[in-house]
Amino acid sequence: MLFESLLTSIDAELSPAFDQAFNLCLKNQTHKSDLLLLIESASLVKEPENGNISEINKIYYTLGEGWSGHCQSTLHQFIGDYVKGNLLNSHVEYDSYLSALKGNYPRLDELERQEASIIQVEMLIYLKIWEGELFLKQWYQLSLLLSSQDYDWDFDIGFDRRNEKDGVLTRSTVHKKVSKNLRLSNPVLHRYFNTTFVSQLRNAIAHSQYAMFGRKIHLTNFRKNGKGYDRSHIDFEEWNELFAKTVSLFTRLGIFVNKARDFYFQESRETRMKREIRVSRRFPSYSSLLTVAYTRWNCNLKVETFYAANFCFDR
Repeated sequence: MLFESLLTSIDAELSPAFDQAFNLCLKNQTHKSDLLLLIESASLVKEPENGNISEINKIYYTLGEGWSGHCQSTLHQFIGDYVKGNLLNSHVEYDSYLSALKGNYPRLDELERQEASIIQVEMLIYLKIWEGELFLKQWYQLSLLLSSQDYDWDFDIGFDRRNEKDGVLTRSTVHKKVSKNLRLSNPVLHRYFNTTFVSQLRNAIAHSQYAMFGRKIHLTNFRKNGKGYDRSHIDFEEWNELFAKTVSLFTRLGIFVNKARDFYFQESRETRMKREIRVSRRFPSYSSLLTVAYTRWNCNLKVETFYAANFCFDR
């Protein structure tokens, strides 16, 4: 269940952490427009195999979120509709209310059933956020820029670890790399990223390996000595915090992207919206070129305040 009190306390940590990340990206990026590449989801595209000698030294690339952006916008709207219809005031008040009902088993059973139903909708949102391609790609590129590494034009998300090559990484590998890069560059984001995504929980949701009773999510993929699968259950209270952190990370990353887009738009006004970018590839061998991209204004830009019920979702 989602509580405004939890969102507010979480955002008190995340807001300055993302502000720090923004400033550090501008300072540490190895090219002055690498952050622009992140917000425009820059990537390479397959080169033509026509044997044309004139094509040898060209690098084919694309800017723009494409279908991944439409997927994220759909998720954004879905989360917003959920939040606006289900946001509660205080988790402390709710816990006190439950305590006051001690012994009133019919009412407690009714509330537990309602909680379980709400949480299962939230599980879907949790899964959709952490499986979101654009969400993970942005985290990966952000972690690179924060740790003074080049923007990775070759990067893409694959499904089979055995086929990881030429910049294609599985989600599991992406999580590990993001965690490693954030560890020293932004400890707060590192802590939130590591503790909010729970692989066992994600898999339990995806494969319906859970049951709910006693205000607990019982994970049936539990393995007593299984690495990373050692949780037998998650209390509803812990779930509420995990979900609030997930929604906050999703929201704050969106604010970060909007802020960066506005920054580059304002910076490029004097050059008629033109901005130099560096396009590079690592495979089969390293090559790069400098070219020009045009910045764009985000008509939905809202970066001043955070309020889950109407900031990010009321578009």
